[in-house]
Amino acid sequence: MKIIIFNPWINSNKKILKNFNKKKDFFLGDWCLKNFDAFENKEFRVLFGADKNLKDINKVKKFVFSYSIYNKILNNLCKSLNIFHKKKEKVKYWEFIISTWLWIFIDAFQKRWNMVLEIKKRNFKKIITLETKNISLATASSEHIKIVSLNSILWNTKLFNEILKFQDFKKLKKIKIKKNFENSYVNKKNIKLKYLNFNKLNKLNTEFFFYNLAIPKKLRINFLLKNLQIPLFSKTEEKNVSLPNEKKIREKWKKTYKFKNSSDKFLNFLNAMIPHVFPRVYLDKFVEVQNISKNLNWPKKPKIILSSYGHFADEIFKIYASNLISNGTKYFIFQHGAAGMYKEHVGQFFEEKLSYKYLTWGWKNNNKNIPMFVNTKLHQSAKFENKKVKNKILFSIYHFPIFPQRSAFGYSCRFGINTYYTNYLIKFLRGLNKNSIKKIFVKNYKLYEPCVQENVIKKEFKNIKFINTNKFSYQINHKFDLTIETYMSTGFFESMMLNRPVILLFEKKLINVDESFTKWIKKLKLSKICFDNLNEANNFLNHEFRNLNKWWNTKNLQRVRLEFCNNFARSPEKFSDNLYKFVK
Repeated sequence: MKIIIFNPWINSNKKILKNFNKKKDFFLGDWCLKNFDAFENKEFRVLFGADKNLKDINKVKKFVFSYSIYNKILNNLCKSLNIFHKKKEKVKYWEFIISTWLWIFIDAFQKRWNMVLEIKKRNFKKIITLETKNISLATASSEHIKIVSLNSILWNTKLFNEILKFQDFKKLKKIKIKKNFENSYVNKKNIKLKYLNFNKLNKLNTEFFFYNLAIPKKLRINFLLKNLQIPLFSKTEEKNVSLPNEKKIREKWKKTYKFKNSSDKFLNFLNAMIPHVFPRVYLDKFVEVQNISKNLNWPKKPKIILSSYGHFADEIFKIYASNLISNGTKYFIFQHGAAGMYKEHVGQFFEEKLSYKYLTWGWKNNNKNIPMFVNTKLHQSAKFENKKVKNKILFSIYHFPIFPQRSAFGYSCRFGINTYYTNYLIKFLRGLNKNSIKKIFVKNYKLYEPCVQENVIKKEFKNIKFINTNKFSYQINHKFDLTIETYMSTGFFESMMLNRPVILLFEKKLINVDESFTKWIKKLKLSKICFDNLNEANNFLNHEFRNLNKWWNTKNLQRVRLEFCNNFARSPEKFSDNLYKFVK
């Protein structure tokens, strides 16, 4: 019995596949399959696929993020960074800068560590992997690990190899990497740092600083004018930061990072890996990035900084803001996507941790939360009206990554999620009659490649139409009679706020909502806004499509919608004054 942990089709290794016993042998995950498609490769066994044992997220507790490990490593890193940069900064200062990278790093490594433990438990006679000696796990920045590394076959294989080595596996068979195996992965030799630059008048705006804030421009201008400040206009710019002499920097950094061996083997592994993977932007390039931030047209001493996502991947902004926060500036984070209903949302946890106050779309779970409004750039003028039937349904789907990702949401730590979700979509589409299928226009939210769902849908439904657009659902759904959201997306909340007909397909196994949110699911179900049963959803669409206007405008549905929106999707038009009052 053997297991393959990479994709042999991409590496064009026919010999491995020829010797593969479909009844006994395993692939590690869906990323190992041809075209990453479990539907196309049903005959193969996948250890971490959408099988019976892994369908329920609650049964995968060992893959839940460890906050205790995060705190231990954070303290070590802060000590090391102070030595390396000859500083005496507190933990709070460094945490604002490195926390995004750190929790994503721990989360990714933890998932893969426990996958290797499962391999060990199964006692495979042979583990087939790639030779990754010349591949680096080091990331250039927090953006790099999030966008490139976590989705790279080579990076993930290298990480698995390091874990196997640390666990002292003796049964490894390493295959040479063929040329052009994965063009998408590049060991970064430079960083392109994107940031917003403002007009020079910004230096006069010392009180409030709005940065990467996803609220309509009109609201921002009104806010500043009300507070006797000059509206700021910005443009996106980027700086190239070169990364030479990798080995020298790593060796120097290694000497500063001290840790004691623990009884926790995983913690020992992380500590051993830190000197090899820590981003260069926080090491020898830290001073350079800091100088860039000092020379921009940004306020020197604002009382308040308000941002939606500047703290994620904007390295220049993070270093700038951290200096100010350490000297008394208050940092407010405005919710930028669907939140407030998840049982486990690591991203939200850290946002609340980093912020002075966390401004929400309407909900409040603790004293840090301040209910405001939906802060996406919505076009209020395009609200739903009872118009002529267009016979068009917008079918909004999501593309989950092929590798286990960070636990930002309840569904993120599930395995085989692409397979399970694709199967879910196919089952729903099969339940629609021919007339309903004709009305379907699929919009795919493409964050990752390849797009498994799209390929499978196209194969089975030859006549189904796809919309090729990067626009968000709220920007186009006024052109349709109805939007069907297939996961708990931002699009669903935006549609509810804009009063546009929308249906949510709610699959319990795809998302882990908090118990307090289940009452809202029940209310939405009674109004036929939400369906947790695909047959019921199919029946509704197949028989009630002509009565959509009547259904959507019933008093009871509109009452439920308004009640829901008041808690989770408040309108900027009604609640924008709350922001003015609160910040003042």
